[in-house]
Amino acid sequence: MSAVNAWEALSSIITVIAVSVAALLTLACLWPEPDRRPPHARSRARNPYAGIPAPWPAHWSCDFPGRPLTVDEAHRAMQLHREHDCARKRVAMTMLVAEGRITPDSSRHYRRRARA
Repeated sequence: MSAVNAWEALSSIITVIAVSVAALLTLACLWPEPDRRPPHARSRARNPYAGIPAPWPAHWSCDFPGRPLTVDEAHRAMQLHREHDCARKRVAMTMLVAEGRITPDSSRHYRRRARA
């Protein structure tokens, strides 16, 4: 009878070890991996638009800007208002020509609207 008790004890020990190993393997598979990237790369991965300023809706309007445009703002205004002739595009064009960033095409004849 002692042999049966020894086998029962041995099978119980093996069962406990097997269940423990299975639990540890499950935990290891579900455990999140540490992030090994540098801090600046981690923040960029969470929010890819973190360093890019969002344009304000005023940039999308065709009205005169409330203040003089910077070179970057003038370039952006020319891009946003490329397909139409509006006050903001004219101010941006004038600013970029004055700064020497672009040269207007002298062979084109620009139509001026008749002002009433």
